Amino acid sequence: MNEQRATSRTCPEVGFDEANLDMEIYTAEAITSARTGDKLFGWPHWVQGAEYPACPECGTRMELVFQVDSEQGVEIMFGDVGVGHITQCPKHPGVLAFGWACS
Repeated sequence: MNEQRATSRTCPEVGFDEANLDMEIYTAEAITSARTGDKLFGWPHWVQGAEYPACPECGTRMELVFQVDSEQGVEIMFGDVGVGHITQCPKHPGVLAFGWACS
C-alpha cells in the first residue's frame, strides 16, 4: 500500500503558510539547509559543515554578518563552488573574521 505522508505548517506572525507539504521530498537535510547565495545576516549555508570561529579576545562564538557565494555579487571563485563567511563577535563589534570552504 502506498501511504502518502504530508503535513502543513503555518506561522501567521511572519506570513508563512505551507499546506500539504510532501514529506517524501522534504528530508531533514533539505528542511534544515540554509539557502545559498549572497546574504546579509540570517543562517549561513555551510558547504562542509558549520565553522563558526571563536573570538580571539573572549572565545565567544562569532555570528554571521555576510555570506558571499562564489561568482555571484563578487566575481571571485572561492575554490570549487565555495562560499565565504564574514563573522563578528557579538561582544566585540570590532572583531571580524573571514573564512571560506568549498566542495
